[in-house]
Amino acid sequence: MKKIFVTVLSLAVAAVAAFAQDYNAAMEAYNNAAVAETKAAQIAGFREAMNLFAACEDEDAPAQVAKCQDNIVNISFGIVTDDIKAKDFDKALVSLDAAVAAAQEFGQDVEERKNKQLGNIYNGAANAAFGKKDAAAAVENAQKAIEINEAVGATYFFLGWGLSQQKDVDGAIEALEKANEMGMSKQALPLLSNQYLTKCQAANKAGKFAEAVDMAGKALEYNPNNANAYKLRGNAYVSLNKMPEAIADFEKYLEVNPNAKDAESIKKTIAQLKAAKK
Repeated sequence: MKKIFVTVLSLAVAAVAAFAQDYNAAMEAYNNAAVAETKAAQIAGFREAMNLFAACEDEDAPAQVAKCQDNIVNISFGIVTDDIKAKDFDKALVSLDAAVAAAQEFGQDVEERKNKQLGNIYNGAANAAFGKKDAAAAVENAQKAIEINEAVGATYFFLGWGLSQQKDVDGAIEALEKANEMGMSKQALPLLSNQYLTKCQAANKAGKFAEAVDMAGKALEYNPNNANAYKLRGNAYVSLNKMPEAIADFEKYLEVNPNAKDAESIKKTIAQLKAAKK
């Protein structure tokens, strides 16, 4: 009987030793993963450690499995951030898919985190498109950021700029006014002023001179130094037979832009209008 007891005890001790050995191997894999040189190697290492912990019967093993899973997801999202910083936005989208897949594998809800990174990707791509003067790409990526509610002031500026390049004046105005509201006044206002100047030109061409005056006024509201707005409004005032207003605008045009190529011509016009008043 004593021999049987000793045998059972020996087996129990051996089992405990085996469990301890398995746990120690899992911890070693975990520690190695933590100091791996690349994020890809870290992910692979934590997956190995996770599987080793899952095979352990130690009471602390489930908590260690959860830590490994969190590390895998966090590092995967870190790769997305690295791709964004490198301005490799196509790669960032692929990396984001991998990060979301890892989170879903472990039953983690990362929808908000996913959208935040998508916003970073689309806003970054819109910024890069603006730098390259690629209006279509700026519009496309800005609109994607807006669709997932991750737009910032710069998003609307890039959208407004892109739409202005595509001659969508009303769309550009709407986007640029939003950019202005969201803290991008310095960038948005000059471009916004020019969009109203475009509407002024169209109104003058269509013979809608009162509307041209209003549109020039809006252009000046957003940029009081928009010299061409004074000139175009001056032309509209001439057509409306409002000569004092026209003279004032032409003089303001020369004040704001004294080196204008047509300065001499405008001076002659002012002289003619003043002579006609007498």
